[in-house]
This record gives sequence, C-alpha cells and structure tokens, in this order.
Amino acid sequence: MAQLSKIVGSILRDMIVAQHEANMYAAELSEAYRKDGRMEKFQLPTVSFGDVELDLKYGIKKADNMPEQYEADYEYYKHRCEDVSSQLAKVIISATASVKAQQNENKEVNVLLEKLSGQSQLNDKFHAFLSRKILNACYSNFSILVKEDGSFYNDVLFKVSLDVVSAELLDNKDFSDMVVSKKDNLKSILSISIEKALSAFIPMLTKNINFNRKRKLPSMEIEVSNAELSKYSTESIHSLQLRIHPNYLPISVIDDENLLPTEKE
Repeated sequence: MAQLSKIVGSILRDMIVAQHEANMYAAELSEAYRKDGRMEKFQLPTVSFGDVELDLKYGIKKADNMPEQYEADYEYYKHRCEDVSSQLAKVIISATASVKAQQNENKEVNVLLEKLSGQSQLNDKFHAFLSRKILNACYSNFSILVKEDGSFYNDVLFKVSLDVVSAELLDNKDFSDMVVSKKDNLKSILSISIEKALSAFIPMLTKNINFNRKRKLPSMEIEVSNAELSKYSTESIHSLQLRIHPNYLPISVIDDENLLPTEKE
C-alpha cells in the first residue's frame, strides 16, 4: 500500500537517475576511448530517453480527508526577493562607501566613495544595478537558497551576495584597476568591510521571512501489486495513463533576464 503521488514521483525520479547513470557511463567511456589511441576516433555509444507512455493500474485502499501540506510559494519568493536584493545592495554600497582610501594616490577612489556615500545619481544607478544582479542570482539559486521549512539559508544568501560583489565590483576590471596599488590593500579592506556588514545584516533581514504556504490536498493510498488487485472487482480498478516527455536543463545558468520567471499577466 502506498500513496499515488509517491509512486509516480518514484518512477520519475528513477528515470532521471537512470539517465544520469547512462550519462556518467558514457563520460567514463569517453575518457577510456581518449586514452586508447586505437579507439579515439570511434563513435561514442550513448542513449537517452524518448517519450515514455505509462499505464498504471491501481485500486484505492483509502482516501484521506484533505491532509494539510506545505509547499513553496514561488510568487511570494519573487516578490520578497525584490525587497531583499534592494536592501542587500544598500548595505553593500554603505559598507563600500564607509571605507576611506589610505594613500593620497587614491584620490580618485576617495571621490568615488564620497559620491556613493550620499544621495547622488551614481548612488542611485549603482544601487539599481547591484540590486538587479542580486535579484537575478536569487532567482537562479532558488533551489539552494530556501530550506525545506520555507526559510532562507543565510549562509547561502551570504555567499550568493558575495559572488555578485566579486563579479560586479571587486573583480570588475575598471574598479579593480582603480583600487589596487602597491602601497595599500584597499581591495582587501573593501572586501572585509562588505563581508562584515552582510554577516551582521542578513540574519536580521531574513528573520521573519518564510516562503511556505499551507494547502489542503487530497491524498490516496493505493494498491498496485497484481496479488492485491486480484481482490478488487474490475469496476474498482482504475487506470492512470501518463505520457512522459524528457526535458534537459543546461548545466550552466545563463545570466539572461529574458530567462527569468515573470509575473503572470
């Protein structure tokens, strides 16, 4: 006896595992072919799923009375991430602007930090830019950012934010060339300041955020074995017909706003 949802989920999961194992074996063969000079030009054997049709016969053993279940509310996640990314961007800019260059040769950096520290066009533009980059990263990393209980993984949010800071600020060529000098370690000071600010702010930011919503969903316990189904009348045996179409996700995530989820009109 099992739940119908668990049986179907198990079938889909096993298909993914089977395809993964086939891919891994093909990758191992590829390496073996490459090492063997005689086989290097052979065509690599591989296999992938096509459309699969499944006809599952089952009998209903028990129907539960709408048990409560929790699921992630992705629309709410997108909405809250807009605010989260905006506040994180403000903290990053504030931590950046609070650092003062230590050498006179960094006058150009001092001017930049001064503009970032107050209300300015540069501050507004950089905040919008940084906020959008963090938001994109939150969308792309939903599966690793949210715990099963619906709250944030603070350490993952911290890392995602720092990755954006590195890519768009500290390791940005124009900015990096400006702050790197032989006489000081301004880049390192900026990094420490930002990390310290984020580590203190993120727990407060995410404290009361939860993306799970409660839903009542029907649940059935079923029998699928031939031995048990033989006890049911023909009229009591149900049939679930599924056509499963394989889909493939790219290994790398492309930073393209057109690929991000959008609000339904």
